[in-house]
Amino acid sequence: MKLRLVQVLCGAARHSILALPYMPGLTAAQSHVGAGDDITLDEGNAAEYVRGMVDGLIEMKGINPWCELCGSRHEQWKFEDAATKFDSLEEALPFLRLEEAKQLVTAKMLKEAQQAARN
Repeated sequence: MKLRLVQVLCGAARHSILALPYMPGLTAAQSHVGAGDDITLDEGNAAEYVRGMVDGLIEMKGINPWCELCGSRHEQWKFEDAATKFDSLEEALPFLRLEEAKQLVTAKMLKEAQQAARN
């Protein structure tokens, strides 16, 4: 069984908002969406679980309800679930951390460019 990844992508531009890796069969808490029962993630429900997480993050002001790059609203975001080439989270973690670091550098550069354009 391969590690899967649910990606949250903005509308047509497909900018990455966030991603959640999971192993099918993993049990996850749902208290953040007001449900008392835990959920066992699989291909049939993981994207909807992440949608609930995103809605909760937006409600708590943990993330903005728009794409920082193009401004598309969260109502237009896509939730895609696909298998990765990895057999475990441990195996994928170095790759995921590298991608996360690249995204942070890109976000910083874009913010600096936006600030420079306003001045």
